[in-house]
Amino acid sequence: MRLTKKQDLVYSYMQDYFLENHRLPTCAQIAYRFQYSSANAGQTHINALERKGYLVRLHISNNKSVYRFAKLKPILIPSS
Repeated sequence: MRLTKKQDLVYSYMQDYFLENHRLPTCAQIAYRFQYSSANAGQTHINALERKGYLVRLHISNNKSVYRFAKLKPILIPSS
């Protein structure tokens, strides 16, 4: 499934954040970056990315899960 423009922006942000921090951003960090009023908006995008196959949820225990990338978009690295 294709991503909406906003989902594409969120996914690109998540990839960039991961490259810099070696972990995915929290829902609150996504909400802050895109000036959403609540972290729930960040979770809504994560749910959509999971539903469309771009993220995979890994269940760690009964009440904890983490996400990993299922698909990576190509990243352009400028030449020196």
